[in-house]
Amino acid sequence: MEADKQSVHALEDKLAAMECHLRDIRTDVSWILTAVRDELEAIRQRDFWQEYREIYQQE
Repeated sequence: MEADKQSVHALEDKLAAMECHLRDIRTDVSWILTAVRDELEAIRQRDFWQEYREIYQQE
């Protein structure tokens, strides 16, 4: 009975550690996705203004 309690406690500790690790991964992925989204928006804006200049310099 005591061995079962220790085993359960050990598994709960491992689960808690895994949940903490997954939370860290989610945070990192969220940061990466935000950085990618911001970079894509910057590229879109740069391309828009470059095309805008090319179009209106021809007139």
